Amino acid sequence: DLLQMADLNNDGVIARSEFLSLRHDAFYEFDGDRSGAITAPEFEALLNDRIRRFSGRAFSEVDTNNDGVISQAEWNNHPPVAFDRADANDDGVLSPGERNSRRF
Repeated sequence: DLLQMADLNNDGVIARSEFLSLRHDAFYEFDGDRSGAITAPEFEALLNDRIRRFSGRAFSEVDTNNDGVISQAEWNNHPPVAFDRADANDDGVLSPGERNSRRF
């Protein structure tokens, strides 16, 4: 489970820094050809069917210079929207209750 992997210190909550660390590492998984950039097809290949229809918009939001690829800088600078949405009390950590909510 991705959220369990994000709890790097196994304290039962996911700090924003832990989430960002996991997201940073995910860049390398998305960059399938190890080119240093994520192409739209690489991005879409890792999305599940439920969210695939949003991939074009999501890709465009991260590709801020509109060059058709997501650089690591663009990836790292994009705000962690999913984390921020799930952190209902804005305390910078995802408690077990927040992780299980439908907001994530």
